[in-house]
Amino acid sequence: MVGRADVRNGSYLRTLVTTAGAVDVTVPRTRHSGSAGDVLGRYKRRSAELDEAITSAYVQGVSTRKMGKVTRALMGVDAHVC
Repeated sequence: MVGRADVRNGSYLRTLVTTAGAVDVTVPRTRHSGSAGDVLGRYKRRSAELDEAITSAYVQGVSTRKMGKVTRALMGVDAHVC
């Protein structure tokens, strides 16, 4: 494959949950180069700032029962959905 250009191989949809809500991202596939894991994180479904807010609330003593309300307020959906 020396000298041959990398070609597209379709795309797939990833949903990333942010503080602004869920964002659908179309990620292109290529035959030889990197993937979405390079940019978004391989299994990442939430933004880093959202993970930090959830962790901070838990460390400050918010009960696991109340965490559902916290995540719903931050994301608009339950944490187990993403």
